[in-house]
Amino acid sequence: MARAAELATRAVDAALDPSVPGDRAVRAIVELVDAAEPRAELTLTAELPSTLEQADAMSLNEIEALARAHGFALEEQEGQGAKALGA
Repeated sequence: MARAAELATRAVDAALDPSVPGDRAVRAIVELVDAAEPRAELTLTAELPSTLEQADAMSLNEIEALARAHGFALEEQEGQGAKALGA
């Protein structure tokens, strides 16, 4: 952990040093961040209804799960039993 702190300090010092060319300083910081926090990638496949009959056969729970999986927030609307979709 001490080694990581030392490397981070050096990279930040280099970025702030006026004698270090800007592009080199930025590149050093980006490389440090990439090394410390490698990019993660996730691939998800989901079976979606392709016909009206398949969509009609889905339960409310399945529809809600599908909406959540695609980034829609579901909230109870006050005074109504239905849920509201919000992006």
